[in-house]
Amino acid sequence: MIGLVLSLLVIFIIPIIVVITLNRKKKVRLRNFIVGIFAFLISQTFTRLPILNLLQTKTTIFRTGLFSNLMPYIIFLSFTAGIFEETARFIAYKTILKKEKNIYSPISFGLGHGGIEAVIYTLLPILSYRYNLLFLDNLQVYLGILERVSAIIFHISATILVFYGIRKNKKVWWLISIIIHGMYNFIFTYLANVLNRIVLSEIVALILAIILLIFARYLLRKLEREESYEKYES
Repeated sequence: MIGLVLSLLVIFIIPIIVVITLNRKKKVRLRNFIVGIFAFLISQTFTRLPILNLLQTKTTIFRTGLFSNLMPYIIFLSFTAGIFEETARFIAYKTILKKEKNIYSPISFGLGHGGIEAVIYTLLPILSYRYNLLFLDNLQVYLGILERVSAIIFHISATILVFYGIRKNKKVWWLISIIIHGMYNFIFTYLANVLNRIVLSEIVALILAIILLIFARYLLRKLEREESYEKYES
């Protein structure tokens, strides 16, 4: 029961509170959060995962070659996730959110993107055990929550990188975000699935996510200073 309450708090309630606070105090429009949700759903649930399933079941070369070897498989999954998700962010800020100037908007977007992922992969599975909560493995639940916290932090940071690149008109930041995303996924998956160091993988993922957040915050502050200077000059 404690795991369920903690999951609801961390995965659902706190992100919603942050989004509402950003809307009221920083004037960040709620559509950033909503677009973030759809960016994940479109790039992963409705695009990447069906393609992977098709390749795995219908394509012989993938079924007997790439998908039969663990390391190439992990690398493939890690970097395709980066390609699809970071491209979704890039397209969103180039189309629907192309007029978005609020430097806090990537935070709301990232909360939507990472939040819906957390709901799908952590909260819903926990809720599916609502009649058997006493039989849940508490450690597994807590590790799942920690994983989602790390992922949400990562998605916020990655969105900031893409946003920064678009504002500075430098597509290289989109490519950088893809590479970082792929490496992040690979390190986590390698530790968890190859070395079978589950707890270590969660700790490392959190540390890497926090490091990226610190760097992303630096970019946001840098962007804010530069734009303030440009306004002053004009």
